[in-house]
Amino acid sequence: MAAFLKIVSDVYLAFIWLLFLLAVVASGLGLSGAMGMPSVATNVLAFVICITLSIPAVALFAFGQVVGTCARCEATCTPCAPITSPGRSPNPVCGLQ
Repeated sequence: MAAFLKIVSDVYLAFIWLLFLLAVVASGLGLSGAMGMPSVATNVLAFVICITLSIPAVALFAFGQVVGTCARCEATCTPCAPITSPGRSPNPVCGLQ
């Protein structure tokens, strides 16, 4: 699941920044002049829109990292022994004896 979330996030980011690149190229070719905006303003507007649209992808990637870490911890951790077991520390946190 973690890999899926990271892949979806990466594809979304690539798509957003590809659209930004196309907007900059179109601005450089004078295709945005029909809107009455100078090319610098179009580039800045496209950049701000791309940054705004990238925030959910970054959050999704971070969530994928957390899911992957939790899955790895679950797979490698051994259950804690009861506190009353002989030879165990009364520390309730696993592995910190």
